[in-house]
Amino acid sequence: MPRYYLVTKDPWEVDLRDHLEYGYEDRASFREAIRTLAKRWGDRVGEVVAEKHGGDFLRLRFPDTPGPRMDEAWLPRLMLRSTDPPIIIRHDTPPHRSPIEKELDDAYGFD
Repeated sequence: MPRYYLVTKDPWEVDLRDHLEYGYEDRASFREAIRTLAKRWGDRVGEVVAEKHGGDFLRLRFPDTPGPRMDEAWLPRLMLRSTDPPIIIRHDTPPHRSPIEKELDDAYGFD
């Protein structure tokens, strides 16, 4: 059964006591790394596709990515909260196709 996690958008919610275990010598640099991740991935829901380091890091696939290929990222579990699957309506074909893309799709029998 797929598992889904919400990435925190607030780096202040993250417990930074174990910064040494994550390879950081001080909390300030660890907080900056968490802030950067939260800025890029925060408030998105992803499906777990892989784990490493005993589950401390999860590789999430984000179905809300526009286009045919979904974003994926390794994120520390301490930034994640278990949640329900997102309700995403994905379109295989972008709604605003150029005339050339439409002509090629018609020629190859794509809808």
